[in-house]
Amino acid sequence: AINLPVPCHTTILNWVYRFGLYQLEEKEPEPHEAWILDHTVEQGKTKCLVVLGVSQDILVSKGFQLQHRDVRVLHVAAQEQANGEGVAQVLKSVEARFGAPAYIVSDGASDLRKGIELLRVDHPAIVGIYDVTHMVAALLKKALIKNRRWKSFNKRLAKTASQVRQTKLHFLVPNALR
Repeated sequence: AINLPVPCHTTILNWVYRFGLYQLEEKEPEPHEAWILDHTVEQGKTKCLVVLGVSQDILVSKGFQLQHRDVRVLHVAAQEQANGEGVAQVLKSVEARFGAPAYIVSDGASDLRKGIELLRVDHPAIVGIYDVTHMVAALLKKALIKNRRWKSFNKRLAKTASQVRQTKLHFLVPNALR
């Protein structure tokens, strides 16, 4: 057995950060036919805009069922003002480095839609796509919002959550509905 000291968790985390930064900065520009973008990790007023790229070959070969390794992180931007103009500015910088995509997939948030539309002023062939999971969720919400049984179910769900939250059964607390 090799008897080596185990590094501190912060050392490992710092190396993961460095590797991630290397991955972002050292990428060879290559075209990505589709971009996937979303705001994530909200801290106070700051949101993180992530732009992922995927090639047409991977999309087709995977039957549009992507895994983490199938996409490349093209850009990560912390944004104080998460609005359409800020999103467009990020998209234009990604476009300058990697070229314009054929498609941009997003959750349909107004700031992302606006940013895509502003990019399409210079590149009208880009197609903005509303991702299917968010589209179905929006349709489902619209169908259930006034449903009496759904409201009753949600009330019972909230009651159950409050009853088990600080008990041994806390693992049964249902996920928050969004």
